[in-house]
Amino acid sequence: MNQTIRVVLADDHFFVRDGIKSLLESEKNIVVVGEATDGLEALEIVTTTNPDLLIVDIRMPHHTGIEVVEKLRNLKNPVKIIVLSMHESEEYVLKSIKAGADGYLLKGSSKEEFLKALHSVANGGKDFTG
Repeated sequence: MNQTIRVVLADDHFFVRDGIKSLLESEKNIVVVGEATDGLEALEIVTTTNPDLLIVDIRMPHHTGIEVVEKLRNLKNPVKIIVLSMHESEEYVLKSIKAGADGYLLKGSSKEEFLKALHSVANGGKDFTG
């Protein structure tokens, strides 16, 4: 697929966001169109930029990542969503699925795993392999 994937990153840690942004911008078909530091900002940026994909941290101030997913799905927003977490617990994966996420990725994932999940979800697939 050669179509550009427009991404919004939502994580309250600058270095995490900056690292993911650097990784994504090294890919020729991915562009970061917005960054959020909390759940409220993530909702606002997604609704104003209409990205293809939201990568959202599971733990953030002013709405968790799971709450952001629920709110976007209640608004019938079609954005694809990957929840990013340091938690390997099946409980968090199941909560993400129930909320309507398209993927769940561990922060300890390799670059290859991360990009594979991103492309899979952006192309309409699901990725909960963690």
